[in-house]
Amino acid sequence: MKRYICDVMQDIINQLKEKNIPLAECRMSDYHFHEFYFRVNADPEIIKILQIYNAKIVDNSIYCDCHWNKMEFKKD
Repeated sequence: MKRYICDVMQDIINQLKEKNIPLAECRMSDYHFHEFYFRVNADPEIIKILQIYNAKIVDNSIYCDCHWNKMEFKKD
């Protein structure tokens, strides 16, 4: 089975890569809906400088509108 990360989250991941901020964790949380969970070890304030489309910001996380993927920001 091919893992598919939606364009919304892939765009955010690319923006993070450009800023040298790696993903700390990436896993499929629901195989049926192709829902992914991402964890980023960074200050949640970084969310404010990302260009985010078709997603919602809730507390320290971003949720895409298409697959309910979650990207959580936590500073260690």
